[in-house]
Amino acid sequence: HTAHGCRHPTRPCWPMLAATLGRCGQARAVELGDQGAGSPTALPWVPIFALLTVTMSEGIIACSLFPFLPFMVEDFGLRLSDVGFFAGLLGSAYNFSQFLSGVHWGRLSDVWGRRPVLIIGVSTQAAAMVLFGLSSSLRQALLWRFLGGLLNGNTGVGRAVMRDLTDESNRTRGFALLGTAYGMGFVLGPALGGMLARPAEAFPELFGGTLLETYPYLLPSAASTLGCYPAL
Repeated sequence: HTAHGCRHPTRPCWPMLAATLGRCGQARAVELGDQGAGSPTALPWVPIFALLTVTMSEGIIACSLFPFLPFMVEDFGLRLSDVGFFAGLLGSAYNFSQFLSGVHWGRLSDVWGRRPVLIIGVSTQAAAMVLFGLSSSLRQALLWRFLGGLLNGNTGVGRAVMRDLTDESNRTRGFALLGTAYGMGFVLGPALGGMLARPAEAFPELFGGTLLETYPYLLPSAASTLGCYPAL
């Protein structure tokens, strides 16, 4: 220690430690610079755009019902004191069933391929959401919401697809876009659900006496599936 300018051998030699860490940091920076040399690979935008559409529609369908969910449950004839419980149960059914089936859909995508599994997920969640809007009882709504998540493993499979489409140089950007698309779905979903629910009450001259008066939550449920069709 004394040779390096430290007068107290029992104490840490801070100048020497700082110099050692500085040299290690410089060596690591050079190593990372060598690894990152060259421009990142361009993203394949056509399949990436299709995947982002699937991901955004997933977010829209997951949360578009939240603004009108308590009113829907109340319209099913439940007591006001039970609305909160059953609204929470109905709101969580989709994500809970995805939790149960997600690993199995991931395994199937390794066997069948990513595209068939994505198409199955997009199709079933769109059909289930429309049928959810046509529900006339809590039991029906729970069934369609649960099946919509159970038959759709696109949350996990979509991430696998992004990994397949990218390499080490552009993967971070690809997954950032995936998160942005899902976040946009969470912005658009509640907006659609809040604006389009009960259209016959808001515009009786247009929708009074129509199917949308009988099923006041069909319009937001169907509108939330619009992002599914370009993905197909």
